[in-house]
Amino acid sequence: MAVVKRRMPPEREKVRKPAPPAENEELTLPTELTKRMTRFGDFSLWLYGERKIGKTTLASLFPDAFFLFTEPGGKDLELMSRPVTNWKTFTGYIKLLEKDKQFNTIVVDTVDLAFKMASESAMRKLGIDHPSEEDWGKGWAAIEDTFNPWMQRLLSLNKGVILISHSETKTIKRRGGGDYDRIQPTLSKQGRKFVDGAVDMWFYYAYDGKDRYLTIKGDDYINAGHRLQTDHFRINGQELERVSMGRTPAEGYKNLIDAFSNQYRPASEIPEAGTKKLTLKKKVS
Repeated sequence: MAVVKRRMPPEREKVRKPAPPAENEELTLPTELTKRMTRFGDFSLWLYGERKIGKTTLASLFPDAFFLFTEPGGKDLELMSRPVTNWKTFTGYIKLLEKDKQFNTIVVDTVDLAFKMASESAMRKLGIDHPSEEDWGKGWAAIEDTFNPWMQRLLSLNKGVILISHSETKTIKRRGGGDYDRIQPTLSKQGRKFVDGAVDMWFYYAYDGKDRYLTIKGDDYINAGHRLQTDHFRINGQELERVSMGRTPAEGYKNLIDAFSNQYRPASEIPEAGTKKLTLKKKVS
């Protein structure tokens, strides 16, 4: 009895990974230490927070910024920007930026929709509507193989990178019973898995009463933090937990840069900086 080998549909064959390139690069070992980055703009920032609080405006104040808008935004600002409506366009701009010498800060507003575009592109190539339709997690793996390498290329541009997300409050259940609310970015869990481990800083921008604050160091209830050494974001020898964003965008930007270089001094009406936290309701089952 003849055995007929089933051939995959053409759209399924496209997702097969190409063979690795020949190893023709000459490798060398380092002879001196790398230099430390010292400017805020040298690092990557994941900025998330409440809608309409001023995330885009804050990002626009960074030097020589270029915006990739995956959702309508910045209409009341004068920006260097391009709209992005699909993953092919997004990756095309990354290729252009790899050769660019004009821009020093790249802003993705929002990274949530960029991840959605990557997901749709991966599923379209597989000919499926949901990642779970593929056995053995191949659908989810295809999304990671689409999103992660290009985001890594973006973060390796030797430019400042700002990824913008909105915020949401999620109820976390404790193992021993009871639950509590945690503020986190709206980026999906699979997208956060990469971004969390790739960016240098992730800060939460929100109101506390009528005042706006940027949370630098989070806790069980707020997702925020950074991987910088101990000579940044310090005040009176202690870790800085949050920064007042002032009454104007320019004041907020200055306070953030001052906080990075340990020059930030809170206004007199703020209690001891780094001790006051945003109020969240704790739920107990």
